[in-house]
Parts: sequence; C-alpha cells; structure tokens
Amino acid sequence: MRRLRHRSYGTVVGAACAGLLVLVLATSAGAQSAPPTTQAAPPTTKPAAPKTPTEGPGAPTITKVTPGNQKVTVTWKASAKAGATPAAKYEITAYRGTVAQPPVTVDAPATKATVTGLANKAKYTFRVAAIDANGAKSKQSIPSGAVTPTAPGRTWYKSKRYWAAALLIIAVLVAGGVFFYRRHKRTASDAPATPSSAPPDAGGAEPSLPQEA
Repeated sequence: MRRLRHRSYGTVVGAACAGLLVLVLATSAGAQSAPPTTQAAPPTTKPAAPKTPTEGPGAPTITKVTPGNQKVTVTWKASAKAGATPAAKYEITAYRGTVAQPPVTVDAPATKATVTGLANKAKYTFRVAAIDANGAKSKQSIPSGAVTPTAPGRTWYKSKRYWAAALLIIAVLVAGGVFFYRRHKRTASDAPATPSSAPPDAGGAEPSLPQEA
C-alpha cells in the first residue's frame, strides 16, 4: 500500500515537472518568434526644391519712341519679373490703328530697334514682346504713345542754325535802320534856315479885306 502511494506521488510529481518544462519551453519559443519591436523614426524634413523658371520671359516696358522719315526708333526696358527666363530675342510690332504691321526682331541684349517702311503723316503705336531660347514668347508690352513719321525738311524751324541766321538778319536790319535814321536826322539839323519870301507888313497893320459891292 505504501509502495503504491509512493509510485502515485512520483507519477504526479513527474507529470507536474514535465508540464512545467513544456510551459517554460513554449514561453521561450514564443518570445523568440515574436517580431522585434522597432521605434518610430523621427520625421525628416526634405530640403526645399530649387525654384524653376516660369514658362516664358516677362513682358518688356517701352520707354521712348522717336519718329523719323518713314521710320520710328523704339526703346524699351527688359522685364524684371522674378523667376522668368531671360530673353534671347525681342519682337517689335507697329500698329497703324488696329492693324499690325510686319514685326521686326532683334537679338538680346539689345533694347533699341528701328522700324522702317512706315508711311509719313500716319500715326503708329508700338508693342514689344520677349522670346526666350526655347521659343516661349511673353505677353506684349503696353502700347506706346502714338507717333507720326515725318519727311525731312518739314521741321526746319526746330534747327538752331536757322534761328541763328534769322536773328542775325534781324539784327542787321535793325542796325541799318538805326544808322539811316540818325544820318537823316543829323542832315536835317545841319541844313541852313531859308528866309521867308513874303514881304513884311508895314506898320504892322493887318491887310484890308475887299469889300463886297
């Protein structure tokens, strides 16, 4: 009877140890199979992307228009628009009223061009557009003031040499007039006085008037 109890106790103890061993092995295996925990990486800030130029250059600004004989010289200022592509060419268009004339193109960095083949006595306005190396064209500039080409010789009165010649002629005429006036006055004052041809009245009596019949 005692031997049976000792065997039953031994069986229970062995079973308990075996179960404990199995539990320990399962726990360690689960711990090894669990994925490692990773800490969240701090957010990184990306560097700002460089600014890319906008499509096409900015519109120029006309500063002066000078008319000539069948031509007009146009002067403009390049656009200072931030981020715009630089201009490689400029296109200048003349407008007679609302009708566009054939444009004139010049290479940058020129900021002046002469438009020829215009009609004298006709009014024109002008616009300028910039074109970059890729062919992108800006908007046209604000229209210039109206100007009128003029044939030569029509504005002679604006020349300084004509005014100088006119003033010289006037001065000579004035000097000559003063000279002849003084000479005539001196000649008249130097001439002797001529006696009166009428006889003096005797006694100072007044002449009698004829009586009526």
